Amino acid sequence: MRSEAVLVLGMHRSGTSALTGVLNILGGEVGSLLMPSDPNSNPKGFWENPDIVEIHDNAMKHMGSSWHDERRFSPQWWQQDGMASFREQLEAIVRRDYGQMPLWVVKDPRMCRLMPLWGPILDAVVDETKIVLIVRHPHEVAASLMRRDGISYERSYMIWSRYMLDAEKWSRGYPRVLVTYEKLLTDWYEVIDEIASSIKLPLAHDDPLLHSKVEAFLDPGLRHHVMPQTPDPSRYFRAAESIYLAFSESMDFSRLGDVLAPLSDEVCGLEKEIYPWSSEIQSLRSEQVRIRHELDRSRACIEALESERNRIKSTYSWRVTKPLRLVANIFRFRRSNVDS
Repeated sequence: MRSEAVLVLGMHRSGTSALTGVLNILGGEVGSLLMPSDPNSNPKGFWENPDIVEIHDNAMKHMGSSWHDERRFSPQWWQQDGMASFREQLEAIVRRDYGQMPLWVVKDPRMCRLMPLWGPILDAVVDETKIVLIVRHPHEVAASLMRRDGISYERSYMIWSRYMLDAEKWSRGYPRVLVTYEKLLTDWYEVIDEIASSIKLPLAHDDPLLHSKVEAFLDPGLRHHVMPQTPDPSRYFRAAESIYLAFSESMDFSRLGDVLAPLSDEVCGLEKEIYPWSSEIQSLRSEQVRIRHELDRSRACIEALESERNRIKSTYSWRVTKPLRLVANIFRFRRSNVDS
């Protein structure tokens, strides 16, 4: 059976979830194992395989990095000691969850930076891989990350730039198409028609029965952040916006790399300026994540104990022995007064 894989590449908070959800409605399979939705950040779902996300996070952690790291990875990072293990784990999950699907879609923004891990996997498992790049204005992404994660605008612009530059670089050689988040929300049919025709995807976008499902799924009201009326004067914003314009105005993918090359050099220069602070921030945020996980585990334990206590108090034996416990408490109280 012939199989095709569609990879949705884009920065966090850029509409990758919305696009993946639409592709799923129109025929792209996403597997049965998906992360649960979050009413505060992604009420319509993340559309991510949690096992894949965990491996991606572990691979980044192995390199001393994280999803919110604006720094470049070291050259040939995918050949470092230990990286082969992550590639093998990913391949096992792909074969387990997508191996029998003729057309499947996988999405995790971390893939923008980790595509070299995926190349050998895709070559071994599927007949053809196709890429859909989705781009959203960096200010909108930065505003969303500030609201959700407390990441500063300046760092978000740098992270956004790194993700999009890596996504363009590592998607070269694959059939690919570029869409914008804004256009997806305002004219989803044209966006999907462009995807289907450009990279020859067999999507059921002409099925009128599915149109209402897509309309119900896409909610422009969930776009809480829009481009600023007054541009941010910082160099980080100017660099990111220049990259955004290069993407959104590009009519020829074959020239996009050349257009982005000087902008990539500019981002690398900015990265060198803030490198010492970036390393410290990564350490502090890693410690913050560890503490947050410990707090979550503590809350879970407290909730479990309270639930068990309430269960015990509701039992027949607890109610029957209540007078005995009362007598025992009175006895202990008198005994303590005598001893004192």
